Amino acid sequence: MTKNTTNQLQHLFILTILTILTILTSAIIAAPVSAAGGALKIDIMRYEPYPAEIGKYVDVWVNVKNTGGGTAEDVTIELVPKYPFTPDSSNNARQNKGSIGTDTSAMYEYRLFVAADAKPGIHKITIRYQNEKGVTWSEKDFEIKVGTDHS
Repeated sequence: MTKNTTNQLQHLFILTILTILTILTSAIIAAPVSAAGGALKIDIMRYEPYPAEIGKYVDVWVNVKNTGGGTAEDVTIELVPKYPFTPDSSNNARQNKGSIGTDTSAMYEYRLFVAADAKPGIHKITIRYQNEKGVTWSEKDFEIKVGTDHS
């Protein structure tokens, strides 16, 4: 082999090593925060009355479970007002329970008014949540049956 070919192979080897290190470093940096902290699972546990009655209040219980490997700090959830549901108070739409430990849950309760002109059927509510102040909000939609059992 010539000296020029040897130099080219050395440069190619160094470039390959640097590329591999860059890829590995990028994967570590891009790992989600929730892997070390909290990962939240949001569910509606129940709502009463079932089905929700038109022109009356319905109570909704939302369970937030931390399924991550660490504590979820400063957990906040917010009910996004959407027809035909209105929170009993705009102050109650956003709630913060503080920290939720690993494999632990917190219960949030909402009291919603069902519009008097609501149509019977399945309607959606949206819950926004974040496990740390300043972190991007996540959203999840849930269905609530409105009207009679026969609608």
